[in-house]
Amino acid sequence: MTIEEEKSSYLEKKSQIISEKKNKLSSPATYKFEIPDIKEAAKVEIQTLKNEYKNKIFEMKDPEKYKIYLSQKENEAQIIELQNQYYENLAKVEKKLKRARKNKTLSKIEKKVLISEAKEDIKKFRDEESPNLKSQIKTIEEKNEHGVNKIRKKINTSKVMLNRTNHIVMPYLSALSNQKHLVAIRNSFASLIPIIMIASFITVIRSIPCSTDPNSPHAYLKSYFPAKLDNGLAVISTLTLGLMAVGLAFGIGVNLAQQYNESAAIGGLMGFIGFILWVGISSDYSTLSLAYVGAQGIFVALIGSIIMVEMYRIFKKYNITIRLPKQVPPAVGNSFIAIIPAVVYAMFVILIRYIFDFDLIIQMQNILSPIGSAINDNFGAVILIVLFNSFFWFLGIHGSAITGIITYPFWYPAIASNQTWFTNGMHGECPYQYPEPYYQWMIWIGGAGSVIGLSFASIFFSKSVQNKSMSKAVFIPSLFNISEPMMFGFPIVLNFYLFIPFMLTPVACAIVSTILIKIAAIHWVVLAPWSLPAPIGSYLASGDNYWAIIVSMISIVVATLIWTPFFIIWDKTLLAEERNNNQKEADKLGISVREMLINKTLEKQNKKNKALKNNNYEK
Repeated sequence: MTIEEEKSSYLEKKSQIISEKKNKLSSPATYKFEIPDIKEAAKVEIQTLKNEYKNKIFEMKDPEKYKIYLSQKENEAQIIELQNQYYENLAKVEKKLKRARKNKTLSKIEKKVLISEAKEDIKKFRDEESPNLKSQIKTIEEKNEHGVNKIRKKINTSKVMLNRTNHIVMPYLSALSNQKHLVAIRNSFASLIPIIMIASFITVIRSIPCSTDPNSPHAYLKSYFPAKLDNGLAVISTLTLGLMAVGLAFGIGVNLAQQYNESAAIGGLMGFIGFILWVGISSDYSTLSLAYVGAQGIFVALIGSIIMVEMYRIFKKYNITIRLPKQVPPAVGNSFIAIIPAVVYAMFVILIRYIFDFDLIIQMQNILSPIGSAINDNFGAVILIVLFNSFFWFLGIHGSAITGIITYPFWYPAIASNQTWFTNGMHGECPYQYPEPYYQWMIWIGGAGSVIGLSFASIFFSKSVQNKSMSKAVFIPSLFNISEPMMFGFPIVLNFYLFIPFMLTPVACAIVSTILIKIAAIHWVVLAPWSLPAPIGSYLASGDNYWAIIVSMISIVVATLIWTPFFIIWDKTLLAEERNNNQKEADKLGISVREMLINKTLEKQNKKNKALKNNNYEK
């Protein structure tokens, strides 16, 4: 068969696969949930066909070179097998150490001896088997004149090492992600999405720019609203985000109580008490500080709610409670159980907060704020700010609320100096290279962690039901730099699968954008509204420099490229969980997964049809 005939055969088979896929997709017998699997199967089939075609063409064009290629591939496969076998055997030896550390039946001395023996076994295995592995690999490389392809060998070795690292790290990350307190915090942040979305929507509407001059009396759309309407929007926005710490404390209490199979209502109340007692009120006992119950109080809400629920659990466990007869309803009984831990906690707060006058919320703010005290206008400071900002956000704390205490007093005078320099004809060097607009339009695009990249990755590569749903919800807000739905919805907060890209991506964007900014001579001279899409905001903030649009878009591409592989790995994990859950549910019903999903689809369709009929009847 000639090359042209092979090509014709390949294209014909490819066309047949595509045609079969289209027929399946358009068939009335195909359900919506089957569509992703049909597309994926066709994609795999085409890729396999393409590889076969390339190999055949390679063989036809240069048979001798193809023979060398096959010989090298065979040798490389043997090396991969040896490496995998080595790490599998090492993992078996390491299991002995894990079992020794988990053993609770032995005395401390016996346990120490067992751990020491296990460590010796691991060292002995490495000392003996590692040289043996190297020797075997060298033998394979020298087995014939063709040996191995050095580049492919390095790539294969890297993959084996990555797989080994994955097997070591992922169980710990998984265990950390499922830790009770972290799960409660993460779920509680997710439950705040409705109030965050309300405030975010209002902020976007009020902040739509109507002038290129941010100091203009009509710079934003809110200036055209009637006073009462704008005041109402501002109040609602304040009362939603402004009470975030209260909602968080209650949510942590509910979720943590559920983790311990306790009453969710009592848990929520305990969480609320754990936080609100620290807030205090005005001297006339009539008002609370909104600053305390909002973003400023989040850290204390986290700590206080967890301590209060844990006290409730421990007191109940050791029967340090007010006991009532068994005939008393559970709701009443649980309420009385909560009295003693609540009183003890209240006495502790009275002692610390009101007798010793120790304001925990302010003190926590003071402890966290000096982190950036040494920050100045240099690239080292940029990396420091970015890392701290991402780290705090990952813990569920508003990163800018912490780092901004130090940075904003430096950023605002810097942008004022830059603006004066720009207005006076840009003589000499621009005073400051890294004021606030640089972070906003080059690094924190979409929000902290350069999450615009995650937003694009989720839109294009989501396969799990959870991520497909969330990607649609978070995409538009992320274009306007509203990251809270993504932080608490996916979530990113305390999601250790996404920790590395969340820390790494903004650093990469900072490095790439700084190089390009210096090449393109971009300077930040205006404070543009933060709710603008990055290309528009960067253009305005740079004094109408078109290069800023290009650099901003390059940062978006960099962010997407880094986020994508990590997102795909996490999405596959979720997809596997969803399939496993579907299988368990189907097994309970005694039917196949496909039958169960078909039944669910039909139920949804029937409900939809019924709702349409009711609407038509009412009309």
